Amino acid sequence: MKVLSNNIENREAILEIEIGPSEVEESLEKSYKKIVKKTTVPGFRKGKTPRSVLEQHIGKDELFEDALNSLIPEAYAEAIKKQDIEPIAQPSIKLLKKEPVTFEAKVPLPPVIKLGDYHTIKMKPEKVKIKEEEVNRVIEELRQRYATYKPTKRPVKLNDLVTIDVKGTAGEETVIDKKGMDYHVISGLTYPAPGFPEQLLKMKIDEEKEFSLKLSKNYSKKEFII
Repeated sequence: MKVLSNNIENREAILEIEIGPSEVEESLEKSYKKIVKKTTVPGFRKGKTPRSVLEQHIGKDELFEDALNSLIPEAYAEAIKKQDIEPIAQPSIKLLKKEPVTFEAKVPLPPVIKLGDYHTIKMKPEKVKIKEEEVNRVIEELRQRYATYKPTKRPVKLNDLVTIDVKGTAGEETVIDKKGMDYHVISGLTYPAPGFPEQLLKMKIDEEKEFSLKLSKNYSKKEFII
């Protein structure tokens, strides 16, 4: 294998690579040994067909193309190593000649980045003022997030986490039917429907309650279904 030319244009190396006859013959022999094992030729046991007969049976071009499928990638890998080229993507390959086997490889190269005079850029950090109520709000959010819930026998209050069985219908259609659902009772929560969490307030363990909620015409059925 030898590289006939190596040009670099617009961050792309264009290599013209020629593969020697001995390398081609070696690859053809490997392809023959691979193909003959899975090809049935009348009058010969599978794997025992002579190469000349196999070429007549399947065609020389098929054997040649199979050889190139492994030969060209190997030659390309060797070429970029010898030329000390570091591609950033797969090359574009084009077969130029069959005798001797010569192909062209267009190899994308890393872009050249020129930094400006960034040392002259000066930035003055802005002072950040954090209010006490903002700190308290974040602390409270963390407290709620990592709080440990404990069972209680009192009626439901806001911010409780309850386990409920709920079944809801719209007309004759069931839109929600869940058992053992964990639900966080938060004021103003519109999930699964506006007004739902407020209906749970003051309920006791094992208490059943039936209530109706009025939905706006624009309320999506998908939002209601859990």
